[in-house]
Amino acid sequence: MRSNVQRNYPQPGTQGVFVDMAGSAEVTRGVHQRLGDALRYSMRIGNTHWEEGGADTDLPGVTPEFFFAPGQIQKRIQDWGPGGLQERLGGALRSFLDTTPRWLTVERGYGAAEVERVYQETLAGKAEPRIGHVLSMWDDVSGDGVLNTDVAPADTGLLVRIMTAFGPNEINFDDTVHTVAEGILFNSQIAWTEDAPWFADGNIVVAPGDTVHFSSHPTSGNGVHNPTFLDAIMKASLAMGASFYGVAPPAGVNLEGPYTLPASW
Repeated sequence: MRSNVQRNYPQPGTQGVFVDMAGSAEVTRGVHQRLGDALRYSMRIGNTHWEEGGADTDLPGVTPEFFFAPGQIQKRIQDWGPGGLQERLGGALRSFLDTTPRWLTVERGYGAAEVERVYQETLAGKAEPRIGHVLSMWDDVSGDGVLNTDVAPADTGLLVRIMTAFGPNEINFDDTVHTVAEGILFNSQIAWTEDAPWFADGNIVVAPGDTVHFSSHPTSGNGVHNPTFLDAIMKASLAMGASFYGVAPPAGVNLEGPYTLPASW
């Protein structure tokens, strides 16, 4: 990538702006040296090449500025007013959404192996931009989008294992007993998103004709803004469930080290 950028530097004296997604000190300096005073604006916004970062003091031309979204939002509120900003944001979003069916394909994947496969493809630069992956550590073995305990092969998530071993009353919202399994489900509902909504509303099939329904409060879920908190609460929930019920957690889930768990498991 670095060599491609170098070969495609603009001609000296060409006016332009530089939007830096890479964070490469070498590329940044090369652009500034090439354009000099003709570089009208230089913005830092990404850090994909973090390993190539470094000091970039004494650059020719304009001084690079960091893009800070909240600051830009405040500027636009001053320019357009709150209503004007929302109107423009809504229009831009509608315009974008209208185009996505022509180029974007959503593919869902389940289980640690599928998450690992997509991650490695992305890391190697082989992921296709036209595909949007929605991944979950939940092993939906039956492929039906339902947490099954009675279908062979049964799904292998922790809640399914608990329900299989201890019965449907471990998640029973009609009684006054609050179980550890219900606590795990509640914490999962905090983490659901619109793209991974399994723990927002659904059913756990315990046996033929025996289905446990659950749904989250509309004020909960749809993701949290604190990933450290999400990691901690999901890790604690898995560890408590495995310890309390004596049930092994799903394969590939590391309770000893840091990890980021997807919205459903």
